[in-house]
Amino acid sequence: MFLLAPVKLLHKLPKLSLSYVLVVPFVTQIFIAVGLTGYWSLRHGQQSIEQLVNQLSSESSKRVEQHLDSYLVRPHKVNYVNARSLEKGLLSRDLRTLGHYFWEQMRVYQDFAFINYADQDGNFIGINRDARNVLQMDIIEPPHLGTYYRYDIDQGKPTKPVTKVPYEPRQEVWYTDAITARKPLWTRIYFWNDDKVMAISSSHPVFNDRQQIIGVVGVDYLLDRINDFLKQLRPSPSASVFILERDGLLVGNSSDERTYTVENNQPKRIKGSESSDRLIRETTQYIIKKYGSLDRIREPKWIKTSIRNHSTFVQVNPWRDQYGLDWLVVIAMPESDFTEQIHRNTQTTILLCAIALIITTSLGLLTARWIARSIDRLNIASSAIAQGDLHQTVQLSQIGELATLAQSFNSMVTQLRASFIALEQTNADLESRVNERTEKLSNALQSLQTAQAQMLQSEKMSSLGQMVAGIAHEINNPVTFISGNLMHADKYANDLMILLALYQKHLPDTIGEIRDYLEECDFEFVSRDLPRLLKSMQEGANRIQSIVLSLRNFSRLDEAQLKTVDLQEGLENTLLLLQHRLKHTSKRQEIKIIKAFQNLPKIECYAGQLNQVFLNLLGNAIDALENINDRPLIIWISTEATDSSAIVRIRDNGQGIPNTTQPKIFDPFFTTKPVGQGTGLGLSIAYQIVVGQHHGALSCTSEMGKGTEFTIDIPIHPV
Repeated sequence: MFLLAPVKLLHKLPKLSLSYVLVVPFVTQIFIAVGLTGYWSLRHGQQSIEQLVNQLSSESSKRVEQHLDSYLVRPHKVNYVNARSLEKGLLSRDLRTLGHYFWEQMRVYQDFAFINYADQDGNFIGINRDARNVLQMDIIEPPHLGTYYRYDIDQGKPTKPVTKVPYEPRQEVWYTDAITARKPLWTRIYFWNDDKVMAISSSHPVFNDRQQIIGVVGVDYLLDRINDFLKQLRPSPSASVFILERDGLLVGNSSDERTYTVENNQPKRIKGSESSDRLIRETTQYIIKKYGSLDRIREPKWIKTSIRNHSTFVQVNPWRDQYGLDWLVVIAMPESDFTEQIHRNTQTTILLCAIALIITTSLGLLTARWIARSIDRLNIASSAIAQGDLHQTVQLSQIGELATLAQSFNSMVTQLRASFIALEQTNADLESRVNERTEKLSNALQSLQTAQAQMLQSEKMSSLGQMVAGIAHEINNPVTFISGNLMHADKYANDLMILLALYQKHLPDTIGEIRDYLEECDFEFVSRDLPRLLKSMQEGANRIQSIVLSLRNFSRLDEAQLKTVDLQEGLENTLLLLQHRLKHTSKRQEIKIIKAFQNLPKIECYAGQLNQVFLNLLGNAIDALENINDRPLIIWISTEATDSSAIVRIRDNGQGIPNTTQPKIFDPFFTTKPVGQGTGLGLSIAYQIVVGQHHGALSCTSEMGKGTEFTIDIPIHPV
């Protein structure tokens, strides 16, 4: 009864043709394999695009900030030099002598529009660059105060007056703002000589020996050079790079659209939200809508949004300087700039999938028809043989009925077996191709992740160097002030003590209230302890100054140029930064440093990168000594020199590195530390710096239970 149920169920199922049975499963497998491959390829492409856009936008933003830092500091440097030269008497205040000096500077700085000086008496001298790039000299001097005469120039000397214009420099913003602030500053952005070119002025007050202002020097700087730089910077074909002030006004952009409008034949600045460039306008409007106000953006922002019905990547970076500029650098990149190739690949994948399906279906149908005809012929032959008709097939005419039936079934089995073998081989070939492509994609992803991790590590170390330099600068100023005043405080305290002693000597019968207070404050102890207290404060200040000096030397991590340095100084600075890690802890005793330094010649190298190598190797040596309490903890540092190279050895007496692990310690992402305590990039980056950047050698020798030694071999002269 139970055996008959499946048989009845099979009879109820619809009859399936041989073509259906052969074609549908095969086509389904092909469709699933190709579809999954295309889907994962598209998804991986999208992720790669976001990573690429992030890298491009960060690099572009960094280049803009570097350009602004380098170009906008020059007017203030020139002002500083001019002001100090006037204050110290190195530069004559004679107007024509100053004019000749300013003329020489204008020939050097082609992007300066004007260099000038005005004093408290109304005298004025300036060198102007007109629209033809021709230099002219403006002079205001007695008896024509209040009117400047503009002269043509021949070899720095005025020749003949061209025009005269009423002008009172002491009422101009560049003069009055500097007088009020008593420090260098920028003015607001304005239009230069009605030429529809935006400019900005830097001013610097000039003081006499009594710190009274005697005049102001200034430089007018044209901002069209910023537009030229941004146009060359475009990170993608449709991207826009633009700079905004905090009130939303455009400073510059990478498009051909103007940053101003013309009303009544007068130029007027416009806001980014009103720009005729649609991408700039809608990006600015989106940023204001998202954050409420541009003043609220105080740190870099990276956004993916929809602008113009297209996915767009936006990066906003605040930029400011010490003279009052506070701008926003905005980079907007449409995703379509990067997805065109992916869309073409997707269309190609769909086309290939359709072709594969058509070919597979056709081959399946042809195969099914061929097998069906063979089965029909075998059935006819078997029926004829069963009926005794031995003349239907020549091949079977000589065989008996049972032998003929057996051969028919064997032939059928052979044909089916051949068909299945062909299908399996086809599937195996497709599987091999998919695995091969997957392996290539995996290798490419691994390479990209490695490069990205190393780039992030390098950026982190570069940012660390900049931060350390800033901290050292901020600490050094107050410490220098404290240290300088401690000597005066010591002298004043000593004078007060002598004075009190004289009072006690000549007025022994002091008033009772004074005597009681002297006893209450323990005056004898205070007089003895105060010099010791001031001495300890002086020693502490000297210690802080020593640490700040080491921080400033170590902060050269972001230097990218070859410099001649002392390696032993770099080692000393690194040890000072790691001093806190050498002290006694609850898990181990204090680590002792033994140094054996020889006289090393100074070498040409990338100082910041070698500091990073020393920091990584010494940090690893300290890590190797953690949790060891059965012996003294020692790190040996030795240096020596050969004819062509300098050698640094760093050795510890930790547990050592197993022989099976040593060949892999310089591989990226390889680490023996617990999860979360290391990236596995420290030794890999150190190896790249020593071997790849300096063409030196970095090797490791280790013995279990005795410790590890790293040897750095750096050529004295770069290869």
